[in-house]
Amino acid sequence: TTVTPADKVTGTPDNPVVEVTVTYPDGTTDTVNIPVKQKDSAINEPSVKADEPNTPAISAGKALIDGSDKPNSPLSDADKEAVKD
Repeated sequence: TTVTPADKVTGTPDNPVVEVTVTYPDGTTDTVNIPVKQKDSAINEPSVKADEPNTPAISAGKALIDGSDKPNSPLSDADKEAVKD
């Protein structure tokens, strides 16, 4: 999420604090400073590894998922009952 304007963000790059205005049901407001924990994905640019030689055009430049849709372990009888159609 991008905060605009950026001057509402204080603290340090490792520990950012965002100014937030809270509006209560009675219409009153408070302005509070909230510390924010950034996920690694928010500070690291995602990347995709280069295509293998002879990659089909339909797959070129895309992140492919390795593996299958089959779960690693079967469902328990209790879970089967909970998710049956």
